[in-house]
Amino acid sequence: MCKKYFVSDLHIGDGSRTDDFIYKDIFMDFLDQIIAEEDSQLIIVGDFLELWQADLEKILFYHSDLFAKLFRLAETDRVIYVYGNHDYLPFSRFKGSYFGNIKVLEQYIDQENGIWALHGHQFNEFNDIEQAKDRISGSIGQKIAEVVGFLERHLDEDIDIELAKMIPFFRTLKAKVNMLKRIVRCFVDKVFFTKEDDFTKEVIRIQSQTIPQDKNYQGAWAQYQQAVFSGLEEKGLKYGIIGHTHQEDLISDNGGKLYTNLGSWTNPNQDPYYALFEQGEMKLVNAKEEKISILV
Repeated sequence: MCKKYFVSDLHIGDGSRTDDFIYKDIFMDFLDQIIAEEDSQLIIVGDFLELWQADLEKILFYHSDLFAKLFRLAETDRVIYVYGNHDYLPFSRFKGSYFGNIKVLEQYIDQENGIWALHGHQFNEFNDIEQAKDRISGSIGQKIAEVVGFLERHLDEDIDIELAKMIPFFRTLKAKVNMLKRIVRCFVDKVFFTKEDDFTKEVIRIQSQTIPQDKNYQGAWAQYQQAVFSGLEEKGLKYGIIGHTHQEDLISDNGGKLYTNLGSWTNPNQDPYYALFEQGEMKLVNAKEEKISILV
């Protein structure tokens, strides 16, 4: 039976100060492992490339050794690319076709094994880029990421770490800037509110929708998990796999359906993970320690 490897949220950049892809050596070994296994397949589940803060040609140039291995694997038709929000363009234009030898999809469905994989940004109103797919300018989140990239290039590549010390409940600079933008917008709209409490409530509501990367952010977890379980029920499938929130997890509902989150490869305080499906079992594997952390 074919082994299926799932990975997401590497956010591979151009090697500049904005490049948050910090586990390259581990990923290179990971690719070697898959290449050596002739019966294996790699499914990328979005945000593989950081195209909100870097140009594609610069990414390919700086990480040419990595892409040489990826293209070698793709020559045997063993790579599927499910795009996310950070790599929506240009890959959404290749949906259902091939980018070179790489099959490009909006979502991956394996009816035989009951697997459904998509990036997961579709489940958050502030990150659903499909709502603005006809606007080449991109989503609000993309504009924020571009500002973050500018600050990292010209001010301090660790500016997010310094700000995190001031606002401990924010885990990433992207989340902090998202929150700041929402508060500013609420402040502008405040003239339309008749009560001060309305403004406060709106700020709280926005906070509950824009920080899915935070472990303490319960609202988002319920939102993503419920969306995946509902989708599995509707499609008659068993395994739901997403990324986007940057927090690895595997949860089973009462009906035996499984929610898997692939985490990310960008946080020095968080190990990288991938999911492996083989012999009817879904495993969430710590790529750094090569240990199966969760097996169902």
